[in-house]
Amino acid sequence: MQNIPKLVKIFTERFDEPHEKLINILLSVIIFSFVSYALYLRNPKHFKHEIKDIRYEHFLWYSLTLNFTIPFGDIYPESGEAKLLSSIQAIIFWFIMLS
Repeated sequence: MQNIPKLVKIFTERFDEPHEKLINILLSVIIFSFVSYALYLRNPKHFKHEIKDIRYEHFLWYSLTLNFTIPFGDIYPESGEAKLLSSIQAIIFWFIMLS
């Protein structure tokens, strides 16, 4: 528990400049899109969608819109694991933005 303030300080120092925030946000979008897609491939019931031929690009779109809190509802989390993953992504986005 004593290391948590040190970790927060290390992370916040990485997000001082606007370009650092943008790079880290884009990296988180890419990482979470891959993780979401992998979760979907493991079990398609994790996400609900109306797309006939769903591909990775759809999860990249989902991750990007989720980050900026404007999801359009074409893909949304259905299972607890997918909802938890989406929540963690949103928390990380706001941690980066508010740091």
